[in-house]
Amino acid sequence: MIESFIYLSPLLVLLVGLMLFSATEFENDEQMRCFKICRNILSLSLFLAVIFYNRPMITGLTSANKFTLVFQIITYTSALAVLYLSRKWFSNMKISGHKYCYCLITSVLAADLLIISHNILLTLGSSLLLLFSNFLMMKNAENKKDLSINVRVYLISSICFVTLMCIAAFLLYYLSNSFDYTAILAYLDTQQQDAITFTASAMFILGFIFMIGLAPMHFCLTETLGKVMLPVFAYFMLVPTAAYWAGFIRLNMKMLSPLINEFHLFYITIALLSVAVGAIGTCSGQNIRKIMAYSAVYQWGIIFLMLQYFTPDSADAAFVCLILYLLAMYGICVCLFSLKIKGEYLFMLNEFSGASTKRPYVSALFTVFLFSLLGFPPLPGFLSIFSVLNNLSMHGHYYQIVYLLTMMFFIAYAYLQIVKTFYFETKQSAFDRADWGIYALLCIQVVFMFLIVLKPHYLLENLNFMMEAALG
Repeated sequence: MIESFIYLSPLLVLLVGLMLFSATEFENDEQMRCFKICRNILSLSLFLAVIFYNRPMITGLTSANKFTLVFQIITYTSALAVLYLSRKWFSNMKISGHKYCYCLITSVLAADLLIISHNILLTLGSSLLLLFSNFLMMKNAENKKDLSINVRVYLISSICFVTLMCIAAFLLYYLSNSFDYTAILAYLDTQQQDAITFTASAMFILGFIFMIGLAPMHFCLTETLGKVMLPVFAYFMLVPTAAYWAGFIRLNMKMLSPLINEFHLFYITIALLSVAVGAIGTCSGQNIRKIMAYSAVYQWGIIFLMLQYFTPDSADAAFVCLILYLLAMYGICVCLFSLKIKGEYLFMLNEFSGASTKRPYVSALFTVFLFSLLGFPPLPGFLSIFSVLNNLSMHGHYYQIVYLLTMMFFIAYAYLQIVKTFYFETKQSAFDRADWGIYALLCIQVVFMFLIVLKPHYLLENLNFMMEAALG
């Protein structure tokens, strides 16, 4: 009994943090104590999660191994990075960050549960909690009247897809007499699949497609992210992503693997549609955050494409894409936080005109991160696109290779428009002085990218243990 509480300590720390933020109002918080408390809570929970990474916590509900540890570390570090970047925004705007910190702790708790879940009820509950936290983030970020419409649409859509997942959970329980992944996997492995089994599994998959933000369920997310404040944009680009992908991968490998052949064509369709929507969407506007949101849809489509077979080599390629996407997107978010005019962070592309003359280092690194997302050699993103093309060629999917290369031209065009604005358009306004911490984060980011470029085989080799853990 005592051991169970000890192993649950990472989650208990987050729960205590939620109770503290529920009981205490940090209004008129000039010292930004809420951010310091939130940082300490997340850091302590991360420390305990690393120590007890291989403990199941609750037998039958959760399972923990090296696979879950990697995604937990990604989630926690993303949350801490977003917290650090956002503190300056709330301080400049003289707005209390109480609600933001509360939502962030809730999100990390839900993400942690989703990553370690080995039970469809826990997966369902943690997904619902994470969607609710996302909704609160959007709602608290309303700085324009038309944003509330997108927030309501996101809430209604979330309710609909959670309802589908609830129906799917109880259908699978009716068939297998268990909510446990292993028991459901055993049932699917031994029984002939029928319409009920297929429908229930499809409902769960559709729920994850919506939560991740893949096409055609991307609209609420991309439209809303073009209007929210920068801390919320950075949160959506980094924190929920690792949790959703970890939960989806475990769901397929631990439970739905006998149905992979049945869903193979569906996976390819969603992946290729997301790649096209993301690539074309980046060229369709002048809002920098909306452009990067569509760029994320493009990247998620490539990751989804790699998971069409759920073989070890394709999953390895998906891991590489995901990690390098998060690395580059984090760098882009840091750059966006460093560029502001009169205390206001920028939305429209023309507001960045001539940024290279005032902020040459930030502009150069922003360009590097963009080209890394594109897969331009010798940047780390090239390792991602090389893994994808190599995997597709191994399976003989040459038409998919041609398709991806074609879509890359759209992405390249959109990114070059950004570079053109930064370097070749006349500066219109003076940018505010960037915080020294921004430059420190960018230096750390450059070091990580430099190490990956020099020793790419380390990344590939170290991802093998994740696959072994995921399949084990």
